[in-house]
Amino acid sequence: MRVILRGDEFGTALVQGQYMKPRGRPTGPRMLGHGREEPPVVELALTRAIEAVNAKEPVEPGSFSIYDDDAVLSVCWSGGGGSVLASISTAGHVKLWQVSARRDRQWRLLRVLRDPAEGAIDEFFTGTFLGGAGVGPGGRALFAAAGKRKDRHRWDAEEGDNAVLPGQVKVFDAASGACVLRLGPGGHTEEILHVASRTVGDANYLLSCGQDGRLCRWHLDRTWTRLLSVRSVRLGDMAFHVDCVCAGGRELVLAAVDEEIKIVELGTLRVLGAARTGFSSYCDWAKVLRVDEAAGRVQLVLRGVELLSTDTLAPSAPNCILVAELDVRRGYELTVLRRLQHPAYQANSWLLRPGLTPNGHYLAAPTAHGRVLVFSLATGHCTALLHHHADSEVRQVAFHPRLPLLVSCGDDAHVRIYFAPQPPQ
Repeated sequence: MRVILRGDEFGTALVQGQYMKPRGRPTGPRMLGHGREEPPVVELALTRAIEAVNAKEPVEPGSFSIYDDDAVLSVCWSGGGGSVLASISTAGHVKLWQVSARRDRQWRLLRVLRDPAEGAIDEFFTGTFLGGAGVGPGGRALFAAAGKRKDRHRWDAEEGDNAVLPGQVKVFDAASGACVLRLGPGGHTEEILHVASRTVGDANYLLSCGQDGRLCRWHLDRTWTRLLSVRSVRLGDMAFHVDCVCAGGRELVLAAVDEEIKIVELGTLRVLGAARTGFSSYCDWAKVLRVDEAAGRVQLVLRGVELLSTDTLAPSAPNCILVAELDVRRGYELTVLRRLQHPAYQANSWLLRPGLTPNGHYLAAPTAHGRVLVFSLATGHCTALLHHHADSEVRQVAFHPRLPLLVSCGDDAHVRIYFAPQPPQ
């Protein structure tokens, strides 16, 4: 019996057990959101997401990978069912791939998003699908991307590169590939390191943070294509990552800034407090794991970078990932619950972003030397080591929210795809 699940973010039919062609329609491939045509189809060989990675439940690399023109700094699943993967490249484009759970099926390139009107050099670092399911009204799929813009005609001798221009967040229509909105004035003066979206009631917010240490809140209309207002606050020297949470009766932004976590009220952008993480250089990633609303506590996973020893140029402390608890009611005190460490976890570069299994039990941590280490958050033990990138930074790891898939991307311009072994049908 075939089970068809509809209502995915691009109107995609999710078919369990086999690939199914839409009835009464041509069998050729379709792009996203073309009027009233039958939507594309993604087969699902298994709908259960990866819950653990260890010796008993391993993941294996697929027979193919995605190759780009330059470093791929981040990846992002579309909301809802995750039928599309976005790979975000310093080549100045975002590629959208149709996802398949079959290890023998090459993923199909759906669309390349780039801004043809951009006169500067574009390098994309980060991106997100907009809205809870990555779709605006009428089924319009939207994607926001940001990174570094460089002047083609001006050289920065100190940096040894083209001069950096003020950063912009660009919103693309995923169906047409058109850039429908550019967010710049009133925002960042340097490159943008992370973007995230948040909807509170009827208000749509796009959040960005960057190398200028600023957090910007872009208030967009219901279609995510028109700017209503922009506000920003400087939080420190460098702002690397933001995550949002409703805790203590407030909508909060938790920002990884310098070596701290800054707690900011979303509605006013008022800085409520700061918590030191213990990393000697930077804390460049902070992700909410769970919330205990009754106790006023938020459990976080934090990643950071250590200062280098002047004698050996090695990190002054072993690299680690922290599982911590933030008290949002009394002074924003941060308590470390567990340290995830391993001799092979050498990750003293910033902008390396781990991934969590959908159930929050395991974490896959990228390194600066082509490896990905998987840790159990319950025990702190390393349960798996993946080494399929070149000997350079792995930038991000992401577990699929519904399928038995794991992807990693890095400076070697590859997106590696891993599959969990499937039980007999």
